[in-house]
Amino acid sequence: MPASDPVILVPRPAERSGALLRALRNAGYDPDVVPMIRIEPAQDPDLIIDLVGALAGGRFDWVAVTSASAVKPLLAAAADLGLEFADALGATRVAAVGAATAAALRAAGVKVDLVATTSSTEGLLADWPAADPQASHPPRVLLPHGNLATPVLADGLRARGWAVRTVVAYRTTPVPPPPRVVASWQRREYAGVVLTSSSVARQLVATLGRPPAGMRVCCIGQTTAATARELGLTVTVATDPSPRGLVEALRARPDQR
Repeated sequence: MPASDPVILVPRPAERSGALLRALRNAGYDPDVVPMIRIEPAQDPDLIIDLVGALAGGRFDWVAVTSASAVKPLLAAAADLGLEFADALGATRVAAVGAATAAALRAAGVKVDLVATTSSTEGLLADWPAADPQASHPPRVLLPHGNLATPVLADGLRARGWAVRTVVAYRTTPVPPPPRVVASWQRREYAGVVLTSSSVARQLVATLGRPPAGMRVCCIGQTTAATARELGLTVTVATDPSPRGLVEALRARPDQR
């Protein structure tokens, strides 16, 4: 009887995982898709609408988008104003935390002016242009983010002389895994797990505990990897945040990327 394919836990919604699931199956893995977080609307959507209206009025110089999850509420807010988000931007420049966020923006017709070399808020801050010291007022940045976002980017930009307006554009809430997943985890039936955000990493450890010895823990980028290491996990990190990169990371030696 042939050995079964190694089972990889993918703790994210199936509708957002199609390309990753295909890449895993093509590489000989058996992905088990189990969402552990849910993206929900912000508690004050009217505030987002007001700020997109301010964008349309030319009151911001930049928008910094630090997650693909922030794109949908921005588009919805513009639609409530009878606008396409790309049109609401006008001359406002747009920064994206990484390739996935940039792709979500471009799919909505948005020109992306800056993509972080390293896909993290720290990487975006490192790549951020200097403020014009001759400007008549501090340059203004709109920073839509999730409820669990760290203040790294906002604080860093303020320290450099930028005027930053933050707004919670979406909320991340936990989803408890079903009993069968808990049982499989405890029986060490998973060969690996793919972590695609810091919130997923935290929820995984909070609900299932640390992975047993020998299980591969693959992270989509350095921000997720840093969180996973803080939680005591040994990880591999994708060289690029793509399905191919994640599959390669599963095969790499732990903490070698």
